[in-house]
Amino acid sequence: MEPLGPEALCTTTLNRYLSHRSGTSTRNHNHMQQPQAPSSPSPSRRTQPLPPVPEKDHMTNDESPGEHQEMRLQEMRVPPDVYVHAFFTFLDVDKAVALGRATSTVLGPPLVNVPFVLRRIDSALTVHSLIGLVDVDRSPQPAGLTAGMSRLHYLTRCAYVLESIVGDLAGFLRLAIIYRLLNEVRLPLIITPGWVDRHLPSKSAYHRLPGAIAQYCAFGHHLAFKGKSLAVEKEWEGQKGPRQRFMVRGEGLETVAREDLPEGHPYLSGYSADDPVIRCRSLLYPSFSAFMKTIVLTTWYHQEGVNEREVTLLYHVNWEDQKYHALRTDSEAAMRGATVLRFQSSDGKETRRIILLMGQGVADKMAVYLMLFGTRIALCTTEREVGGMSGVADRFPISASVVRPLLARYGLEGLLVSS
Repeated sequence: MEPLGPEALCTTTLNRYLSHRSGTSTRNHNHMQQPQAPSSPSPSRRTQPLPPVPEKDHMTNDESPGEHQEMRLQEMRVPPDVYVHAFFTFLDVDKAVALGRATSTVLGPPLVNVPFVLRRIDSALTVHSLIGLVDVDRSPQPAGLTAGMSRLHYLTRCAYVLESIVGDLAGFLRLAIIYRLLNEVRLPLIITPGWVDRHLPSKSAYHRLPGAIAQYCAFGHHLAFKGKSLAVEKEWEGQKGPRQRFMVRGEGLETVAREDLPEGHPYLSGYSADDPVIRCRSLLYPSFSAFMKTIVLTTWYHQEGVNEREVTLLYHVNWEDQKYHALRTDSEAAMRGATVLRFQSSDGKETRRIILLMGQGVADKMAVYLMLFGTRIALCTTEREVGGMSGVADRFPISASVVRPLLARYGLEGLLVSS
C-alpha cells in the first residue's frame, strides 16, 4: 500500500481518534463521498486522497460535512493540545493552517491562528540560528499588506520560507555583517509584505528557483557592495529546468545539473537540487551557499571600512609534502569546526580551498581564514594589526591563536613563527 501523505495522515488520525471516542468506526458507513485529492500537494511528498466524509450520519439535509465534523469535535471534546500539537506540527505550515481551519470552524481559528504561525516562525529562526538576524513584521497591522492579503496569510508565507531554509544562511549573514555588506539596514532583516506579495504569490512561484537561491532573494536586496545591490537578478523570465542563469552585481552565474557533471566529479557527492553546483566564469563551486560565502571572502572583502589583511605564511610548498596534502584534502569533519569552501576550474585541473575558522559565530567580530592556492598558504584576517611588531603571531595575536591549533594538527604551526 502506498504510504499516506501528511495531509491524509493528519485527517485519518483525527477521524480514528474521533471514532474511537464515539465507539463507532468510519469503516461502517455505507454512504460515502468520493475521495477528494488535497489541493496543491507538495511536490516532494507522495500524497493520498483525503479520507471520505460520511454523507449521512446523524446529519440533517442542510448540514454540510464540515458542520458534521464540527459537531463530532464538540461532542468528543478533543483536547486543544491534542488537536494542534499531535495533528499539525508535522505538516508544512501552509497545510497546517489550511487543514486545521477547514477541519473545525470553531476550534480551528482560535488554535491554528496568528500565534500558532508565530510560534512556527520562532521555532524556525531558532533552529537555523537566525534570531536577531532575520524576522517578520510582527505588528498588528504590518505595513504594505495588499488587498486580499491578511496578516495570517502574510505570516504563513514567511513561515514557509523560514522553515524551508537551505544551507547555512546565518553563517553567510554574519560574514556579510563583518564585511559591511548590509546596505545601511538595521538588524534584523525583515521579510516584508511587499516582498512576499511580489516574490511569493504561490509555492510554485517560489520553487521555480532552487531553494538556496530563492531564500537568498528574500534578503539579497538588503545587501550592497561599493554602492551596488547584491540582489539576484534573472537574466530572463520563464526560465526553468536543469540549468538556470542569474546575475549578482553583474557577475553571471549558472546552475549546473547533476547530469552535467562527469562521472567521478567530487561535487557529485552531496549534490543537492535545492543548493546546486554553480558555475561563475571559469570556476565551479559545490553549491550556491558555498559560492556566496566564497565570493564575500575573495571579491567583496574590501568594502569601505573593512580592514582585511593577507599574510603569506609559505610560498612554494612541496607538492609531495604529506602534511600540506592532508590540509588541502581532508574533509570538513576533520577540520573540527572549521568551514571548508572549495572551488575549482571547470576542467578540474586547479583546485583552491578556503578554511574559514572565524566569522560565522554569534559572538564573532572578525573573520579569520586560510587560503590554499597552488603551492601557497596565506592567512587572511580582518583583525587590526598591532603596530611595531614583526612576527605574525605578534602582529595578529587573535588570528594566530585561532589558526595555531589547526596548523598544529598538521605539523605546520612553525609557519606562524617563520613568517
